[in-house]
Amino acid sequence: MVCCLLCPDTPPEKVSAKGARGGGYQMYLDKQNNPETFATPLAKACCAEPGCCCIATLGTPLGCTACYSRKSVLDTYYNGIQDFVCLQGYLDCCCCKVSSCCPGSMIGLCCEGFWCNVLAISIARLHLMEKKRIRPDPMDYQIIACANCLQLLACLFDILAIFISELREAACAPRADCTILKSPPASPARRPHCAGIIDIVADLVMCSVGGCMGTQVYHEIKEDKKKGIANPELMRRAPAPQQMARP
Repeated sequence: MVCCLLCPDTPPEKVSAKGARGGGYQMYLDKQNNPETFATPLAKACCAEPGCCCIATLGTPLGCTACYSRKSVLDTYYNGIQDFVCLQGYLDCCCCKVSSCCPGSMIGLCCEGFWCNVLAISIARLHLMEKKRIRPDPMDYQIIACANCLQLLACLFDILAIFISELREAACAPRADCTILKSPPASPARRPHCAGIIDIVADLVMCSVGGCMGTQVYHEIKEDKKKGIANPELMRRAPAPQQMARP
């Protein structure tokens, strides 16, 4: 909660990342002026669908949440699996066309969900936002920035722990079978494995964010079907609305 409060709730003025990742961030940033909003914001997705959120969080590491979210968006608002391309073409760049991999393939969707689990959930959410012209909630930036900062912090500590042995011990969870706490420090090659606290916290936060994203997509589709505006045939025939060019 403290980390979320320290992160800004306003979108950045511009995207500094380059290449495919920068293009993906830019597309997400461009949607801040869309007229519609989600049926439930990301921060309240767990309250709106508590059971679904628990299942989606547990299914995030295995890719189950990503596969379900991607397929649900394709089946509800597009032409189903035949409209699937890898990462939906959002991360294509001049030197790498990932969208050319396994188009219209259920196996490709499963591989994407397994290998790029949280990223694939974000792609499903972005795909839905593009179709319905939905803008992100201000707190979404805080939640996503917090999860990304924790992942960067975990990577930083992993790198520093290579050179600073004290960080290896500090980042270990105190377990009964951890011999680091019982014996003098061993050489890095013989040092026993202990679960890194920072890695665990970062992964748990990332899984919870992925679960909330999957729940948000599920709730949006559920509400559209309840209102009768998510008729697949009508949604497939309706062209995606064009946004005005920004000056």
